[in-house]
Amino acid sequence: MDIDSYSRLGLGLAAVFLSIASVGVATVFLVPEVSTILTIAFAAVILVYLLYRWRMVIPAHDRELRQIEAAIYLTPFLSDSLIVPSRWSLDMPALQRIIGQIQGSGFETIVECGSGVSTVALARAIQQQGRGRIVTFENDLRWHALVMRQLERLGLEDSVRLIHARMEEYDGGHYQTRWYSTPSVREALSDVERIDMLLIDGPHCESEWSRAPALKVFRPWLDAHSQIILDDVSRPEEQHVVRDWSKFEELSVEIDLSTASGQAYLSIHDRLSGTSKDDRSMTGS
Repeated sequence: MDIDSYSRLGLGLAAVFLSIASVGVATVFLVPEVSTILTIAFAAVILVYLLYRWRMVIPAHDRELRQIEAAIYLTPFLSDSLIVPSRWSLDMPALQRIIGQIQGSGFETIVECGSGVSTVALARAIQQQGRGRIVTFENDLRWHALVMRQLERLGLEDSVRLIHARMEEYDGGHYQTRWYSTPSVREALSDVERIDMLLIDGPHCESEWSRAPALKVFRPWLDAHSQIILDDVSRPEEQHVVRDWSKFEELSVEIDLSTASGQAYLSIHDRLSGTSKDDRSMTGS
């Protein structure tokens, strides 16, 4: 497909998602008791229509149709949110997979670097399972305020601890970059025993090592049961980060390039035991 084709496809996907979201919002106000059912039914009709028009069966690895399938799956999580997916957002198929992991594994403590559409969807998943919490770090103050307002409007503020963490120079060995304030990170995680899932989708790439500090800083809260997800591995910068992490940690690494931005799913082989509060207080120093 050429650039124009991708542009038209992107606009089409955006139109499909917005139409589904509009129906979801409308039904919430008009018939709230059956809003989810009606929204899913409408989404199914859209999918059937698209399949009929294209006269095709969904291929297992067709990126564009996976986007539509994921958008339909995520409708109950995002239909009444005013934060809509953009080119900065986590890919919808990746978000679908992550929510499936949360629901299947019962993860209770999720840490997220970077906020947005994923924050709303993850908060809804946590709320639905009736336990757990999300700790999200966001460096953009205005975006932090916008996401916070949406969480409050949707009644999700109790599921998310949204932290405004300013950017500062990070000096952790060979990493010379700017990253979230490590004191802010330590304070936010002071009552956390273990991170079940770490989603790294921020900060925005300023240098080759913009996201590299994450594993070292969060390492005291990670063990063999933790799922680590690094977004945007289709970029050389994130590929360098994964290779560097593998030099000082024994990792299982799965690279998924079937989505537009690509994700790395990682886990640590050995359990870090006996971590004390003093060890955690020195993280990133």
